[in-house]
Amino acid sequence: MKDYEIPVRNILKYSLAFALTVSMISFLGSFMQDESWFAVVYRVVSNFLLFYSFSLLNLCLLKGFYKRSPLQDSYVSINDKRHFLCGVFSTAVIFFGFHSLYVFLIKKGYMTVVYVSEEMIRLGNWVYLFFFVASTVIYTMTYFLHNFIILQDMKVRVDLENSQLRTINAETVNQLLRQQIQPHFLFNALNVLKSLIRKYPDTAEEYLISLSDFLRASVNQNKKVLVPLAEELKICRDYMEMQKIRFGNALHYEVDIADTESGYLPVFSLQPLLENAIKHNELTTAAPLKILISDAAGWVEVKNNLQPKRSMSESTGNGLSNLSERYRILSGDCVQIIENREDFIVKIRILNAENLLSPVTETI
Repeated sequence: MKDYEIPVRNILKYSLAFALTVSMISFLGSFMQDESWFAVVYRVVSNFLLFYSFSLLNLCLLKGFYKRSPLQDSYVSINDKRHFLCGVFSTAVIFFGFHSLYVFLIKKGYMTVVYVSEEMIRLGNWVYLFFFVASTVIYTMTYFLHNFIILQDMKVRVDLENSQLRTINAETVNQLLRQQIQPHFLFNALNVLKSLIRKYPDTAEEYLISLSDFLRASVNQNKKVLVPLAEELKICRDYMEMQKIRFGNALHYEVDIADTESGYLPVFSLQPLLENAIKHNELTTAAPLKILISDAAGWVEVKNNLQPKRSMSESTGNGLSNLSERYRILSGDCVQIIENREDFIVKIRILNAENLLSPVTETI
């Protein structure tokens, strides 16, 4: 993780909470020993200042050692012995300084020994060893508290970066899958137009107008991941009108979904299903292909009667596989495929914001 910055605000906030907690514990201990109020207040204030000054000291050391060893791929400062030893030495000096100042104030008559417990007085010169051990323990607690805060902050940032990378990857894969579908349709449409121009020029002109409208809608929605259900159904109607020009009474279709139905679908998710139905089935006036698009309790159901072609060119398999992959990326849902002797059915869930696994950055 490059350009990492130490979370100074979090460190100061949690250090303040830590110092206040220690001060409250000190207050309760002093109060239970029936010490004077002046002694209690002195002990609480001095403990707060002492612990918070240790936090500020370690924060300064963190920033100093951070400049020498930038935290990029890992948190190197957590194992930096120089940082820790420098902190231990500095806090011991602060402890001794507090004690020396206190002794000086007593000698000058500004303070009395009432603020020091009898046990501390009896230690004599051993009190310096006690201060060193106490300062080391307190600094160690502060040191690992700050390390923990930084590690948690780095974890959050890494998780956020990974989430952003997964989103970018999902959008890239989704775009590639759509780019596989659109040229496939365009090639087929141009082949149909070529045939119509030779045999039925007037019909070819009508087909070309429909194709132009269809491609215009495709370009307008090219940067979208999801579109409202009504817009996707309009694309389907435009596409099927083009196919009606080509096949006439050999093709019947019906859309049984209200225009007021809410929800979203991946752009160009239904059109490949219609194209597959036409591609894989026989279409004759005597035995027309019937396609029904309907709402099935929160799912869009595309059903056609089975009339398999006797001979077929090799299929690329882009249609259903790409649609399934796009749905898996966006929502984790699977495309349901049901086939029996009479019908072939594909069901896809109508999506909303709560269904999505990958955030959608484009306007929908």
